[in-house]
Parts: sequence; structure tokens; C-alpha cells
Amino acid sequence: IRPDLIMLSMTLFGQDGPYRDYFGYGGPLPVFTGLASITGYPGGTPQTVGASWPDPLNGVNATIALLAAIYHRRCTGEGQHIDHAMAEGALATLPIGVMEYALNGRVPGLEGNRDRHAAPHNVYRCQGDDQWVAVAVESEAQWHAFCVAAGHIEWLSDTRFESLAQRKANEDALDGLVGRWTSGRAKEAVADLLLGHGIPASASLNRAEVAADPHLIERGAFVPIISPLDGRARPVPAAPWHFTGRPAGRYGQPPRVGEHNWAVFGDLLGLSEGEVEELRADGALN
Repeated sequence: IRPDLIMLSMTLFGQDGPYRDYFGYGGPLPVFTGLASITGYPGGTPQTVGASWPDPLNGVNATIALLAAIYHRRCTGEGQHIDHAMAEGALATLPIGVMEYALNGRVPGLEGNRDRHAAPHNVYRCQGDDQWVAVAVESEAQWHAFCVAAGHIEWLSDTRFESLAQRKANEDALDGLVGRWTSGRAKEAVADLLLGHGIPASASLNRAEVAADPHLIERGAFVPIISPLDGRARPVPAAPWHFTGRPAGRYGQPPRVGEHNWAVFGDLLGLSEGEVEELRADGALN
């Protein structure tokens, strides 16, 4: 009927294959895709992540696919049926784990916050309740700068830490020393000190701290959105891009269920009011 129609089917496993009839949500995807198998601490169990990250990720994937289909239609007049599998979208975000097996035949295991190519590389406890800082020392120059910044020059002459290989072999002892140094300091102070010496570091922020971060506030990373339910303004993430010479984006209230039914089925598709009501009565529309 409409050969120029663009249709998107976004399911967990796609329109074909032995799992095509299975359904699910964002939570199981880290387990199926293998992310959970490389998330956790040595000797522990696989861990899922703290948010359903495949949901917004696959929304972005679907948008890119739709834009490509629209461009194709402008060039050829042809529509498309896009078959989007959320599991495959999530799998594509794991290049390190996937390529480690593809290139070397090695199945990555649980490494916690450590890294095979850096040490110290961990999240360390700081002053206060549940306060942490992430530190990543990735080169010998950074190791030297770290010891200077921490005020522990003697670590440079410690044979256990004289090279990356030695630091990795004695990583438990190294983490213990670094953790004792950070434990008496505020996480922001540690991060600022190390960043000033050219060492990658960051305070671990909770959601309230992220919303109050001065850098993000200055860049307009959050916008107040008025809830249609109670009229309260709540900060939500803004678009993460800024166009030169263009005003910031305009943000409105989140749509209510069925709010745009007439705009889509009446104005866009040309159905009559009676036809839309019939669809609603049949349960096809909310």
C-alpha cells in the first residue's frame, strides 16, 4: 500500500533466528551479551550494571538507522523495514571483550577495577562515608608523578614497583599503600591534586553530586523539565552536543500516553475521527 513507508521493528533478538519469539528487557542483556562475565571482582560472580543502559543506547541506534532509511528514501523513493535487535546493539558496545576473544582466543575474566596495562588502576576509599576516587597510572612518567604528588618518593626505589610488570605482580601491596594514602583525604582533593600532576583521576560521584557538579551546570548539561503529573521542575540530562552559533535546544514536557494519537493517525495518516475512535475502541490505541 505504501512502498515508501519506513517501519522500525525493535525487539530483543530480532525478527529471525531461534530466539526471535523471546522477549525481555534491558536487565538481562548484560548477561546475554557477556558484559556481566567481565564485570565483577576476581573470585566473585558475574555482575550486571547499575542501570538499563541498553535502552537509551538502542534508542540512539534506532534513530541512526531511521535517519539512514530517510536518506535512502529521499534518494530512491523506497521505504525500509528496519529489523533492530537490542541484543546486537548492546553487543556492539563491548569491543575490548569481543576483540580479545576474536584476536587472541582468550576469554576475559573478572578483573574488578584493575587494568592489565596500568597500575595503580583502581577505585580507592577516601575520607568520609562511602567516598571514593578513581586513579589510573598508565606510564612510568605518570608513576613518577604520582609518587611525587602523593609525597612518597620512597615508592620509586621500592623494587616491587620499579616497572609495570613488577607493580602488577605486587598489585595487592600497591593498592594497600595507595588506599592508605587516599583514606585520609577528601576525594575531590585527591582528584584535583593528581590531575594537576597529569595523572588521570576522578572523584566517584553519586547522582546528587552529578546534578550539582559546577562544570556540568555551567555547560547546561541538565535542564529543568516540568512534570505533567505534579507541576514540579526536575533536572534531566540535556542533549550532549552544542552547535556553534546556535541556541540551546528547546525542551518540553514528556508526552502522556496517547497524547499524540490524533497528530499521527489523523493529521499524518489521514484517518477520520471515526476511524481513530474505532481503533481506540478495539484496543489498538490507548
